Amino acid sequence: MTPLQAAVGVRQGLRPGLPKKAHPKLLDLMQRCWEADPSNRPSFPDVLAELEDLLAQVQGTLGKGTQEPKDDSGTKD
Repeated sequence: MTPLQAAVGVRQGLRPGLPKKAHPKLLDLMQRCWEADPSNRPSFPDVLAELEDLLAQVQGTLGKGTQEPKDDSGTKD
C-alpha cells in the first residue's frame, strides 16, 4: 500500500482491523485515536498517560495468579 492509498483509505473511513487478543482498554484507546473528527481524538499526552496506566495495571497483575507471557522465540537461555 502506498502512502497515497493509505491517505485515501483513511479519508474514506477505513481503519485497520483490531487484534482479537488485545486488552479491551487498548482497543478502546485505538478506536478513539482513529476518530474521523480530530477534535474527538485524545491528545498525545492523554494517550501516553493511558498507555502508562495500562502498562502499570498489566504489570501489576503478573505474578498474581497469572502467568508471564511465554517466550516463543525458539532460543534457549
